Amino acid sequence: MSGSRSILLIALAFLALGAWFLLDSLSGPFGGDGWKAFGEDPCVILGSNEDRFAYAGGAGVRPVDGSLTFTWRAKDDVGSIQITLEAPSDVDFPFEAAPGDEILIRCIIGPDDAVQSDVTAHGNSGIGEPRLPETRALFVGTGRFDISVAGRSVMASRDGVWSLADALRKDDGSIRQQGLTFSPLLRDKTGFSDPSRLEFTLLLYDDTRGGISPVLLHLVFRTVHIPEASEGTIPP
Repeated sequence: MSGSRSILLIALAFLALGAWFLLDSLSGPFGGDGWKAFGEDPCVILGSNEDRFAYAGGAGVRPVDGSLTFTWRAKDDVGSIQITLEAPSDVDFPFEAAPGDEILIRCIIGPDDAVQSDVTAHGNSGIGEPRLPETRALFVGTGRFDISVAGRSVMASRDGVWSLADALRKDDGSIRQQGLTFSPLLRDKTGFSDPSRLEFTLLLYDDTRGGISPVLLHLVFRTVHIPEASEGTIPP
């Protein structure tokens, strides 16, 4: 009888251990100890020869259909970015995409991507993209991104900078304050962000040239939802 009881106790212990490992594996980016964000209302920043970042908004900011899922687990320095877009008929991407094709952009974020939280990013901060104004970033980091179109790989391991931060774009797509349109030549690059709203920004670069890397793809998700953030609340 005592032998059967011992076997039963051992079996229960193994079951409890297995359940603990299962719960631990289900936590993280999609569970109880990580961050998750969803992005909607994406825009492709097309720019022009005179205004590559479309600071003035207008036709240089092209709304498209798509969605974003961002996850981050700080305790392990791991996360992911997945973006799905529907290729429109009037946007020239740096890869071939027919109207209606699904564009999938993915990145696995790891410890080498130097993710920082609750910091000033872009502008003169030394973090992110210096050709954008400074903004408070909930998260900002780098990554290597793979792009596929209609299931076929078109770009692999492209350098990128991303941020989940106070919004920079106005309703018309411009970046301005009190009538002043932003320019990277401004000495003071602060005051252009909106702390009442979050945006997700992604810039992919052509890393084959020297100097400041030309931008291959610039996306902004104008609406961001954070359904869970159990590692803490969004910093004030």
